[in-house]
Amino acid sequence: MKVKKLLYVTPAFPIGGLEKLLILMANSLYPEYRQQQVVSLSSNNVLQSELNENINFIAEPRKSKFDLKALMNILKLITRDNPDCIVCLNFFAFFYARVAIAFTGSPARIVVIYQTTIHGNQKEHLLHKLYISMLRKKDIVIAASVNQVKYTLEHYRIDPDSIRIIYNGID
Repeated sequence: MKVKKLLYVTPAFPIGGLEKLLILMANSLYPEYRQQQVVSLSSNNVLQSELNENINFIAEPRKSKFDLKALMNILKLITRDNPDCIVCLNFFAFFYARVAIAFTGSPARIVVIYQTTIHGNQKEHLLHKLYISMLRKKDIVIAASVNQVKYTLEHYRIDPDSIRIIYNGID
């Protein structure tokens, strides 16, 4: 029987709602997904100890917003382990995963979980447009509310069939 493999990519691992969701998901999916790894793009990894001891945690602290060393290490990880699915906590982490997949040719499906709806400035809005333009048909976006889905569909060109809702705060 093939071992199912999951890779999670998160911008950081502080105490937060999405991070708690990642812990709940990863711990609940073990042992069905026996090979799971969490990659944090930060040194802020307070919640690392809440992961099941069988889930590998890797800190790849960035030196800048788009750190090539962190990207190359994710690329190597994808090449070596060939995950079935990559779960990204927000579109910034998705960007790292998508670029790495482009170089590896990995067929992994990406699931993006995000909670940010309206961006604080024009730069973040434009970056979000770039990230969303990189979605493939088999990728899935998980939003936290109906209003978030409505806003995303109105402001970004995204296939409505690729977006799902897991309501914020629902176990």
